[in-house]
Amino acid sequence: MDQHLLATLVDQMRMWMWAQSDPRKRGPRPKPLPRPGDGKPRHLRDDALIMSADQLDAFLAQPFADTIGD
Repeated sequence: MDQHLLATLVDQMRMWMWAQSDPRKRGPRPKPLPRPGDGKPRHLRDDALIMSADQLDAFLAQPFADTIGD
């Protein structure tokens, strides 16, 4: 049940963000996340980046520059 609810929350947030964006610049309507137990095969997205927890920690520890501000 918790996975279904979390997927619903993500779907609603993605739809809200898409609907609030500029209609001339936004892409196609977001597709809903797959739900557990729906019988459909699962595949990683083609642009998914797979990394270990240590790699993620190192990535998040690096300094990031604000590209919008001064």
